[in-house]
Amino acid sequence: MKKKENESLGASALQITLALALISISAILFASSFAPLGGAGPGQGAAKPDGSISAIAIPKVVPRVFNGDVRNLPQVPQQELTRPELEPPFNYKQLLPEAITGQKLEPNIPLAPMPPPIQNFPGIKRTDTCVGGQCGAGTPPDTNGAVGPNHYIQAVNSAYGIYNKTGTLLASFTENALWAGTGTFCDGNGGGDPVVIYDALADRWILTHLAYSPGASTGPFYECIAASQTSNPVTGGWYLYAIRTDTGASGQPPANTINDYPKFGIWTDCLYYAANGFSEPAGSYIGGEFASFSRSDMYAGLPLTGALGFAASTSDFFTMIPSDLEAPVVGGYNGVPPAGRPNFYVQESLTAFNFRVRTFTAGTNAERGDDGGPDKLHRQRYGCTSAEHD
Repeated sequence: MKKKENESLGASALQITLALALISISAILFASSFAPLGGAGPGQGAAKPDGSISAIAIPKVVPRVFNGDVRNLPQVPQQELTRPELEPPFNYKQLLPEAITGQKLEPNIPLAPMPPPIQNFPGIKRTDTCVGGQCGAGTPPDTNGAVGPNHYIQAVNSAYGIYNKTGTLLASFTENALWAGTGTFCDGNGGGDPVVIYDALADRWILTHLAYSPGASTGPFYECIAASQTSNPVTGGWYLYAIRTDTGASGQPPANTINDYPKFGIWTDCLYYAANGFSEPAGSYIGGEFASFSRSDMYAGLPLTGALGFAASTSDFFTMIPSDLEAPVVGGYNGVPPAGRPNFYVQESLTAFNFRVRTFTAGTNAERGDDGGPDKLHRQRYGCTSAEHD
């Protein structure tokens, strides 16, 4: 009996010690969670004394141009690419006392019934026929979309559907159909994980998806970004940018790192990006990717200025979500962030019951002197503000 009590006490002590150690680790990580991300110039990818991590300039990406009506895209089939199974990093929260005892649910805002939708209509299905072939080419479909003044665009693995505001399908096409004939890596290698963004400040549309070789056991890995030339996504034309993410350059994702679960957010200065980096062919999580791309470059069809960074980790930076400016003006209320307000990246912690918030302050395109002062990250040439100053 005594032995069992000692064993029980020993086990309890071990649990308490482990919990305290995890809580201490969580406190340290949370304390650093507000360290900023930033755009910077070559060779500045290492973490700085203040804990910030810089994105490094990428070579400017020359766009391919589609002028015309997406209903007339070439008939290019969309192949279903096989992707390896990717295991997320271990969630240490399940070892904390709160995971065992539970947390009291206390709403911090008044609860009210959800208002009904003002419009409801079916979207494209996996078995529908789009320009280029069958619309669906992946499971799960990763359905998402965005709404503008006159259109709603839906994305699935691996196609896009454009509707008017009453639900009439105006056009649908596969990823490979949009990129056909561009001669880029995105031509014929569309790999899903699509994201649709509507930029209300500019009245433009952005369509994004992955690109990789069949099997995806090794790179290269790309993000395919299409920006509408006008507010009309059907007939207005598109600028197409193929961006390699596993560059292998210092401070950027290592070669053969797949950019899984990419997410985007539009802000006042840039299009912001984040993804989970998994090393292939092992399929192990090795850190978070983050980037900024010039809005003004994309909408003018100019070579795209951008900065790409990588934060190595086995548990942190997982599934960072950039803030997205969905509705800057609603009912006369101006919700545009103040000038200079950085974009926020939010991540659910894997070590504590909280969210981690980081800021991404992009540099400028303007070539100005660098005095090495505290605003150093704001004075580089490789950010994503107006390209006219470049």
